[in-house]
Amino acid sequence: MRDRAGAGISWAAAAATSLALLVAAAPAFGSTAVSADFSYSPALPAPGQPVTFTSTSQGARLQGWDLDGDGRFYDSFDTTATRTFAASGSYIVRLGVLGDHGDLAFATHTVVVDQPPVAKFDSSPDAAIAGRSIALTSTSTDADGSVASATWDLNGDGSYDDATGASANVTFPRGGAYAVGLRVMDDKGAVDTIIRTIDVAAAPAPPVAKPDVPAANVPPVVGFTPTGGASYVGDIVSFRSTSFDPDGTIARQEWDLDGDGRFGDHSGPAAETVFAQPGAHVVGLRVTDSAGASAVAFATIEVSDVPVLRVGPAASLQWLTPFPIVYLRGTVTRAGARIARLSVLAPVGARIELGCAGRGCPARTLVKPVRGAGSTATIRLRAFERRLRPGTVIQIRVNGSGKVGKWTRFRIRSARVPLRSDGCILPGSRSLARCPRP
Repeated sequence: MRDRAGAGISWAAAAATSLALLVAAAPAFGSTAVSADFSYSPALPAPGQPVTFTSTSQGARLQGWDLDGDGRFYDSFDTTATRTFAASGSYIVRLGVLGDHGDLAFATHTVVVDQPPVAKFDSSPDAAIAGRSIALTSTSTDADGSVASATWDLNGDGSYDDATGASANVTFPRGGAYAVGLRVMDDKGAVDTIIRTIDVAAAPAPPVAKPDVPAANVPPVVGFTPTGGASYVGDIVSFRSTSFDPDGTIARQEWDLDGDGRFGDHSGPAAETVFAQPGAHVVGLRVTDSAGASAVAFATIEVSDVPVLRVGPAASLQWLTPFPIVYLRGTVTRAGARIARLSVLAPVGARIELGCAGRGCPARTLVKPVRGAGSTATIRLRAFERRLRPGTVIQIRVNGSGKVGKWTRFRIRSARVPLRSDGCILPGSRSLARCPRP
């Protein structure tokens, strides 16, 4: 946009006032020698990121910037100007210029400020095997909008053209470490990329039968995944087995859906259940192959209460938000349990304290602060992702200053899923307690 007016005010007076005053004071003249325009960088800034504006105007003797959208052009009189925008949104920035003959011109741009998305994904199963399909699922988030697209680099060549969408599958022919990348773009065009290394174990060699000696049977590999998103009391929660038998076929799949250690609640490759109470629920799957060998896997399912209006004394308490989730998954044996994953999802700024008692503890204590770029982070407790003996007790505390925290205790048992207990830690206390009711 361009306006014109004549000369009649000095350069010194213009520098001492704002371009807005020049517009009001200059009489008509009729020159067209001045034009206004500017560029800015970066083109899609994030909140808190400085933005540099550079005038590309022609024939300008004086130029003034309106950086805060108030219509007054005296935020800066330099060729370049800088502003930082605190929050996401659209902001109008204007430049006004004055030519040698008093003619005026203006330029306006709308600056879109966008918090970039956070790229992240899960892979299943955790114990990947060469020649077996690996399922990849994007769990990316965007704080001020939505994730518009996702592209995958599945062969490590740096090009994100192998798959599109929120999920993908990949198979690696040999054991080794493979780089897998995910690039996501939000609804305003901001991009984030994550590259993870997936460790792939070599496929088990088929057993070599000796004359007159039957080959040893390899037990089935057990795994299962819940389907859907967050689970609430009264929801139908579905599970699907990902189990397979390396050297035969699966004969039976039996589910323990109520955590009593007995696998008689359902049979088959899929199961459904409804949890009547909120909290952590242990679900187990026992798989038997055609030769009679069996193996067991278990996982913890966090079930939330249906949101209600909280009133009474508990409503005045400040809780860690979102409330921490402790996740344990692995397989059980007569020698205890092999832990495949032990992790805590907690708000950034919280503190995780782990204590271990019993023979074979990899460490007696472990302390980890929760750090991350977003509001929450998942902390893997990898030192305890190993075989643990029966009788081992792991206790996890998640604390926040002046807020209700969480504690979880696991007792490892022989040939049975670990026994789990959960509760709260009240502000100002280190004692374990039952969570206050609303």
